[in-house]
Amino acid sequence: MSLYTSEGRGWVASVCGTTYDTPTELRLECRGADALSFSYAPGYEGDEPKEFDLDPDGEAEFRFTTDKGSSLVNMRNEPEAGVFLAVLPLYDLLIEDMKSGVRLEISSPSGLTPPNEVSLIGSRLAIERVARSCLKGRVAAP
Repeated sequence: MSLYTSEGRGWVASVCGTTYDTPTELRLECRGADALSFSYAPGYEGDEPKEFDLDPDGEAEFRFTTDKGSSLVNMRNEPEAGVFLAVLPLYDLLIEDMKSGVRLEISSPSGLTPPNEVSLIGSRLAIERVARSCLKGRVAAP
């Protein structure tokens, strides 16, 4: 997991998977003092699957599984950004599992997206750095 700053938005923790031609990407960034913006861009082969063309305000459910546990997350479709987005509490069980896990498997129970997998190596330091910046108020909430 890598860590970088985004102008005016604070620290961002990001990880990409390389299973597909278009890689999977997960990003965590501050969403105020007590929450994280969690975005997921599914990886895929070839052209973007038509199944991704949800209603712009549509939601989809995803299962995120680490070697520590599994969580179902409802995510809002953000078609212009090409991602699904959720806001999670800073100390959500999924976030805690990601900090101590080795890999993360992502699946869509409805079959909307193909299964994806990313490494969580280095995730603890990256996620904790983002969380500390949230707690210190070093971010402009979107």
